[in-house]
Amino acid sequence: MANNPNQNPDKGGVESKIDKLVMGAIIGGAIGSVIGLAVAPDKGEKTRKAIFNKGKEFVSSHKGEISSATTMAKETALGLFRLIRNLTKK
Repeated sequence: MANNPNQNPDKGGVESKIDKLVMGAIIGGAIGSVIGLAVAPDKGEKTRKAIFNKGKEFVSSHKGEISSATTMAKETALGLFRLIRNLTKK
């Protein structure tokens, strides 16, 4: 059988991994939302304020880690963009 340049011989390639990552994020977000609504002990406004305050505390105590993670995420996204662009040029 001749090689077709339009076929991806690597069935578990980058596209498959990205699809799995996106699907996992969507499913994880949905499950987290349902669980959060189900176990919330207080009314919505009180819960939102508590979450906001805890978020502020977390951010102020983890500024260095957040900065590093942000930089790494930007570099990873740029690398993925370049990889996808190069794959689509072929």
